[in-house]
Amino acid sequence: MLNLNLPNLPYDTALSLVIASVLGLVYAFFRGATLPRFIVSVLASCAGFFLGQLIANALQFQFMMVGGVHLIEGVLGSLLLLLVVNS
Repeated sequence: MLNLNLPNLPYDTALSLVIASVLGLVYAFFRGATLPRFIVSVLASCAGFFLGQLIANALQFQFMMVGGVHLIEGVLGSLLLLLVVNS
């Protein structure tokens, strides 16, 4: 039997990457982006999500969290950076 071990990432990091990537892909898809713009959108979305996480942690917000992931702040950071990069 083939035993493939997944990387030992924390669940919060994996959840953050999935949410940010989906946001970037959906945003780029609805804008009719090309492949390079898809890549830029996903990277910008991930950076914005983690920036939102850092700000929420620095300000000690405890609103709408799943585990250690600040959903509202992460999504707002992601959308904000997507709008800045794609404008």
